Amino acid sequence: MSQIQSENASPSASVETPGSAASQLKRNSDDVGWEYGVLCNANDPDKWKCKKCGSIFSGGVYRIKQHIAGIKGNVRVCLSASKEDKKRCQEAIENVKKKKQAKMEVLHNERSKVDIGSGKGIENQESQEMEEDDELSRH
Repeated sequence: MSQIQSENASPSASVETPGSAASQLKRNSDDVGWEYGVLCNANDPDKWKCKKCGSIFSGGVYRIKQHIAGIKGNVRVCLSASKEDKKRCQEAIENVKKKKQAKMEVLHNERSKVDIGSGKGIENQESQEMEEDDELSRH
């Protein structure tokens, strides 16, 4: 089957088997960005092609989402992306940023509980409090 015929064939016309060329060019991810991009070469996981405009780029799924969302800087803007496509990718980027920020806040809160400089980590503080309680009960 020629390249043009395979692109125009219905999805049910071809069956993807493990190890087939089509399945090797798909990432094993449910990230929305992979709906808009496909790997160019199974041996080079950082080269991908936009399904909308056909442009080829380097990078990961984040760059695919930037390309579709119209965020300038790392990649060219996709001129073939619809408003809905742009919105989906912008929301996905924002959700990742929010999750990352929440995770950093949790880490910061946990780290603020530990005082490394005085040697009084959480465990040391608990044992010191127990020693103080024992001493008070003796008097």
